[in-house]
Amino acid sequence: MKRLRILLSLVLFGSTSLSLYAADAASLQKEILWKTTGQQEALFVPADVLQKSIGAAPFAAQDKAYLAGRLEAAQSGTNCAPWITSHGWSSRTAPPRTLTQIMAESRSMFTAKVVAVVTGWSISHLSPVTMVWISPTERVRDADGIIAKRELFAFAIEHATLEIDGRQLCSADKAFEIPAIGQRLLVDAVQTVGDGRLLLVAHYFPVKGEEVRALPFGDVIPFQPVSLDRAVAAAKQAVRQ
Repeated sequence: MKRLRILLSLVLFGSTSLSLYAADAASLQKEILWKTTGQQEALFVPADVLQKSIGAAPFAAQDKAYLAGRLEAAQSGTNCAPWITSHGWSSRTAPPRTLTQIMAESRSMFTAKVVAVVTGWSISHLSPVTMVWISPTERVRDADGIIAKRELFAFAIEHATLEIDGRQLCSADKAFEIPAIGQRLLVDAVQTVGDGRLLLVAHYFPVKGEEVRALPFGDVIPFQPVSLDRAVAAAKQAVRQ
C-alpha cells in the first residue's frame, strides 16, 4: 500500500509539473524583457504583444522607428529572405575547444528545463529571435553567483520568423536547434543583461536521457554523445590539472 501511495504521488507530481509548464508557457508568450529593472524600455517584445500594436510596444523611440522601417521595407506574403547569422561562431580567435575544455573554462554552466519558447523582436540583435525560457535544475559551475539568483532565465536564438500586418521579418542561425518545452539543456552562460533575466549564452547542448549531445557550434570540436556525469567529472579533472 505504501508503494502504491508513492507511485500515485509521483504520477500526481508529474501531472502537476506538466500543468505548471503549460501555465508558464502560456503566460511567457506575453512576457517582455527590459533594458533595466525600471521597466521603461524593452529589450525584447513577444510577437503576441507586437501584433496588437507596434505603436504601444514599450520600445525606445529610435528602436520603434527602426522596427517600423524594417517592416515597411519587408515583403508581403510568405517569402521572407532571412538575415543569415552565425550563432555557432564566437569572437574567440583561439582554436575550437572540446566539451571538456568548455565546461572547465565556463564561469556559469548548468542544466535547465525549457519552460517556454517565444518568438519576438530583439533590440540587442535588431532582428526576430526565438526566446527560450529556462529553469535551472542543477548548477555545474556558478563562479559569479548568477544562476543562484533566479529560478527563471531566458536566452535568445537568432532564428525566427515574425509576421506583423502581413509582412514578415526573419533570421536564420546556421547552428540553430530550437529546444522544445520540457527539454533538458546543458547551458554555458557568460553573463546576464538588461533586467537580469536575459542570459548571454555561449553554448547550449541538448541532454537526452543522461547524455549530452553536440550541436554544430563553430568553436566546439564535434563530440559523440557523452553521459553528463562523465562530462562533469572530466571537466573537474581538467580544472585540477
